[in-house]
Amino acid sequence: MTKKEMIKTIQQLEAKVFLQVKLDEKEYGIDSVVTRISRTKWCGMKEMMEKLGIKHDDTLSENQEAIQLIIGMVNIEREK
Repeated sequence: MTKKEMIKTIQQLEAKVFLQVKLDEKEYGIDSVVTRISRTKWCGMKEMMEKLGIKHDDTLSENQEAIQLIIGMVNIEREK
């Protein structure tokens, strides 16, 4: 596996974990145990990526889906 392939694999995994955080927030709430566990996993991935100098890839489909979830949750909060 080349360095470029490793970086892409790490970015894809981080995107999947980030999406899971947002799905858990929507399903169980921001402060639920399930969400805290998935957020902890994602924070570990982000820290590793930062230390390795790997940037978050917003173009991945999982990140696009997570962004749509965030927008939806913000809109719901605004309507309250």
